[in-house]
Amino acid sequence: MRIQFELTEDKARELDDFMSTIGVTTKKDLFENALSFLEWAVKEIQANPNRVIGSIDEEKDTYKELQMTVFSNARSYAKANKNKSGKEAVA
Repeated sequence: MRIQFELTEDKARELDDFMSTIGVTTKKDLFENALSFLEWAVKEIQANPNRVIGSIDEEKDTYKELQMTVFSNARSYAKANKNKSGKEAVA
């Protein structure tokens, strides 16, 4: 399958810079890594809708939640399925 994206020149440069920062050399690798992370996060939320995806600062003992619409959607879906079946939804 072939997937195409249209980006502005500025966004394309930003994407290339980001890829350099994380050591990814192909857009295919970037897409696969991003999709793997997203799939993992959604599975975590579906396994337990009370889970939060975020970043932990162990030194300060604080965390910052990553808020994305897709996470809210996954949480709503998991809660709705839990209510229907009486148990938690699993991806």
